[in-house]
Amino acid sequence: MDDLRDTAQLVQRVGIQFPVLYSSGNTDVPLAYSGLMDSGANAFPGTYVIGKDRQIHYQFVGKNHTDRAPVSEII
Repeated sequence: MDDLRDTAQLVQRVGIQFPVLYSSGNTDVPLAYSGLMDSGANAFPGTYVIGKDRQIHYQFVGKNHTDRAPVSEII
């Protein structure tokens, strides 16, 4: 749900070398893929690790807009 500016800053700060999706606050993307929104205002956080084989190797969808995947679990 982050806009391009915030996403670009994160990519630069962290040094990400792979494509990162963003939606500029548009609810179409989260609703199309999971429908997980609280009253339509906040998308529930989702973390996916997709391998070079294009398979999802890790998936986490929060229970609310503050529930995030533990970093230790993602790594």
